[in-house]
Amino acid sequence: MNIKIPLWLILLLAVIFTSILGLFLPGRLMLPLLQFIPAYLVLVYFSRRGRLARGIFWLLLWVLMFNVVMVCLVVLFPVQCGKMYKAAAYWREMEQWIRAGGGLEGTWQKFLPYHLLQLVKFSLAAFLSGGVVALFVGVIQLDYMNYYVGMLVSGSSHPFKAFFFGWHIWSVCRVAGYIIICSVLAQPLLARLFRYRLQLRLWIYLAVGLGLVFIDLVLKYALNSELRGMIAGVMK
Repeated sequence: MNIKIPLWLILLLAVIFTSILGLFLPGRLMLPLLQFIPAYLVLVYFSRRGRLARGIFWLLLWVLMFNVVMVCLVVLFPVQCGKMYKAAAYWREMEQWIRAGGGLEGTWQKFLPYHLLQLVKFSLAAFLSGGVVALFVGVIQLDYMNYYVGMLVSGSSHPFKAFFFGWHIWSVCRVAGYIIICSVLAQPLLARLFRYRLQLRLWIYLAVGLGLVFIDLVLKYALNSELRGMIAGVMK
């Protein structure tokens, strides 16, 4: 009798297993390294079969699972999660933004050039490494972003609101855009390594990814102070 395990369940179990295991292994980079593996396997699997759109869908679902699992782990194991790369420093930076505004997060003259530079570096990394470096760095960033959200949830009298407010709407757009950009720009090298033809629709996907990053910047500029006030309102 053949028992087929749905892909969503495999991904969820992989996220839980790699996150818990990596969190308690020595070395700050062990956690993102383990978490990166299932995501990259998804990208390669669907790319080789000419189903990039489906691969992007599953990567976006993986990100959702990843965020929920990591926020839960931060709430359950705050001390251990605080040792993640840049986690504590990012939390202090964001806490200062919530309480006083300004800084990199609250000043468009600072965050605009920073995010544009990050986009260029991320895109080059995705293109030159077949997505390996870009996705790995993306996982590191997701970890410390989820530490910030987890700390908000832990310190809030309204944890569900804290989760949804903490994952800023512009950050959601940026992460989705980066996933799409990474998936597309990884294709030339992956196609050479695994000997498959590139899809003609790649540039459409790339335009969607870049569009989401543009929306990220617009929303961050337009809604920054309003969302900051909403987050401050749910903190104890």
